[in-house]
Amino acid sequence: MARPLRVVALVSQPLPVEGGGLITVVTLLAGLVREFGCAATVIGIGPPGTARRGGVVVRSLPDQQALQQALVSARPDLLLSTHDQTVLAAAFAERYDLPHVVWAQSFELCPPTITERHAWSVSLERVYPSLAARRDVLQRATLVLANSRFLAHRLRRVTSRRVSVLPP
Repeated sequence: MARPLRVVALVSQPLPVEGGGLITVVTLLAGLVREFGCAATVIGIGPPGTARRGGVVVRSLPDQQALQQALVSARPDLLLSTHDQTVLAAAFAERYDLPHVVWAQSFELCPPTITERHAWSVSLERVYPSLAARRDVLQRATLVLANSRFLAHRLRRVTSRRVSVLPP
């Protein structure tokens, strides 16, 4: 019997706060576990802890070094990333020749302008990856998904890649 496909998702702080981004990633992975028997793990940086949600292991690790070690140990067959973990995930996917799915659920890869930040009350302190880094991540990804047509349109302004919409 073949071993199950190992899917690892990199997210922003997964525990103890379980926000909308984490919930949507866990929901997607739980569907893969249920329908295809995949082994799914979500990893992020935050106060250390582990939980299980719908057959998905959710791990919060103390720092980037621990996160990278966990990635190597997990030996994923597919990497999914979202939020501020996409740049790290892209580098890891390239190093280990893994398929990488970027699921844009926020503005990390298509940041708001200063005018939009003011209008939407988005932090002016927030630092986003450079345009070159964002383009590189999007070009190297195996698949680029956005959680809305609005974000898909914004991402298409950064890259010539096709962006598919996968609503939460």
